[in-house]
Amino acid sequence: MFCRTRLGAEGVAERLVERGTRAVAIHGDKNQAARARALADFTYGRAQVLVATDVAARGIHVDGVACVIHLDLPDDPKDHVHRSPHRGPARPAW
Repeated sequence: MFCRTRLGAEGVAERLVERGTRAVAIHGDKNQAARARALADFTYGRAQVLVATDVAARGIHVDGVACVIHLDLPDDPKDHVHRSPHRGPARPAW
């Protein structure tokens, strides 16, 4: 899932956990060790949902992601390409 703000990402992850979904947040207020741990938890199935901001998500690649949810649209349409898995040529839907 993608949120615009750090507080938004943290809040969404907390609400998911409260409802029984294993979720982790990744954003700029977390140190590198915490971001690496969250990504590992998601990659290896210990977390079902990774909630991230655009900046934190750059450069992340996880195989087998079934669904990407954009809770907030990116400010820059090019960021949409970084958020979504590539299934061929990068072609925005708009």
